[in-house]
Amino acid sequence: MDYANYNQLYYFFKTAQAGSLTGAARELSITQPTLSIKIKTLERKLRLQLFKRGKNGVSLTPEGLRIFESCEKVFPLMEEALSHLTEKNASRNPAIRLGTSFSVVPEEILRIKRVLAQKIPGAALRIASYSWEDLKQKLERRQIDIAICDSDLTPEPLSLYIRRRLSRTPVYFVAARSLKKKLPPFPQSLREGPLLLRAPGNPIRLQVEKFIKSLGASPKVHVEVEDPELIRAMALEGDGIVAINPLSIRQELAEKTLVKLHQRPVGIYSDAWLIALKNPAEGSRLSAAIEDCLKPVKNLKTLQEMPPKR
Repeated sequence: MDYANYNQLYYFFKTAQAGSLTGAARELSITQPTLSIKIKTLERKLRLQLFKRGKNGVSLTPEGLRIFESCEKVFPLMEEALSHLTEKNASRNPAIRLGTSFSVVPEEILRIKRVLAQKIPGAALRIASYSWEDLKQKLERRQIDIAICDSDLTPEPLSLYIRRRLSRTPVYFVAARSLKKKLPPFPQSLREGPLLLRAPGNPIRLQVEKFIKSLGASPKVHVEVEDPELIRAMALEGDGIVAINPLSIRQELAEKTLVKLHQRPVGIYSDAWLIALKNPAEGSRLSAAIEDCLKPVKNLKTLQEMPPKR
């Protein structure tokens, strides 16, 4: 049998991490055609198809995934060991890639940031927000180490990831004070008032639609918008009723530019989930930091326990 060598497997490993030949070639400092030849040679030696090629890059076949899982046990340790052998790599601060969904409240992200900073001093934390589809794809392609999102979007196979719900916060229906004066009492206001809903598939939207249907009504959708800042601004303009995590509008509620339509929770919640790779690119230190992030903590305080900033 013509066995695969270390370099060929490493090129395969970096391509799987990058999710594209172009990105992997750039990281490996070789040309894309050269890398493509290396991968094809490895596939020929193993008599297996390791990648599915597509317009948006490459994805692992089931056979490729099995080999990748074996590579994950070896190459991160090798990279970590080699980083201590050169002055250049020894002095380099590790980069931790954190992806979030747009709806996660800043308090949850800041808590994770503090844990990571304490466990890995000097680490460069790269934070970016994505849609659910993009966030899940980034996880699948190993382009981020940790995701903080408002639903459990763990990619398959689940065995490759660590996941836990970090918090659960009641969501309230709110509106501009001027709009509330024109509306009937809650929950009749949901049958007649215009609604500002999140995009289809959003966890809060799904709960809102279920709640309104339980009232024997259909949602009267005025606008669909995913950006939380934009939906907050539109609510302030009096464009409609919005279901929102009160932690994200503490100041508006304190100033009464936005007012709650009900005082007790109605069973709609905003969740925060942490999903991470079991074997992150930065190795054992990041794994330990992720475990600390997942330790049981008190849920985010509710609005009543968090007085608005003065």
